[in-house]
Order: sequence, then structure tokens, then C-alpha cells
Amino acid sequence: MMRDRHVGVLPVIDDLRSRHLVGIVTARDIVVRGMAEDQEGDRRIADLMTHPPLAVAHVDADVEDIMDLMNQNRVRRLPVVDDRGRVVGIVALSDVTKRLYRHQHDVPVPSSVAREF
Repeated sequence: MMRDRHVGVLPVIDDLRSRHLVGIVTARDIVVRGMAEDQEGDRRIADLMTHPPLAVAHVDADVEDIMDLMNQNRVRRLPVVDDRGRVVGIVALSDVTKRLYRHQHDVPVPSSVAREF
């Protein structure tokens, strides 16, 4: 999935209907926790992912709040949830910096910072 979507992180959800966040997995998690420890590569995602409590951004959060959350939790990516707690995307530090650059240089900004799933 990561290769096909050209991403380095995926939220892990309980099911497609509720999209309740149960963890997050990065490419680094797979390499460090998976392949380095298990040469077979047949580990379950639950063994590799980061488990709650997880820092998350609300869909209505502003850029400053997102930057504060990332800084406080020392992460470069945050799952984004809606009012019902459903995962609706991921916001990355690179998304935030692009948005700030566009704003500072008066370049049109897309309506959403988060990548949608």
C-alpha cells in the first residue's frame, strides 16, 4: 500500500466503516521492527505499528495547532480525524511547510492540507 500510494505512513483502522484509529505504521516501523527482527517478513501489522495513545489532529485544526502537536509529540506526521473520531487523512510536516511557504509567497493553497484516504 505504501509503495502504491507513495507514502511513508498509514493509519491502522479497525474497519472501513468506522475508520476508528487503532495504530499507525511507518515504513521505518516495517524495516526496524519487521524485517530487521524477522528475516521471513511475515509479521502481523499489529506487531509493527505504534499503538495508542497517539497524537491526532482534528480536521478543523489550524496550522499552528498542528505544528505544536508535532513538536510536542516529536512526530512528522499526524492522523487527522473528524468529529466522530474517524480517520480522514494524514497531515505531514512537509504539507505544513508547503502551506506556509505558499501563504508567505502568495501562492494559491489547496483547500485541504491532509491527504485523504
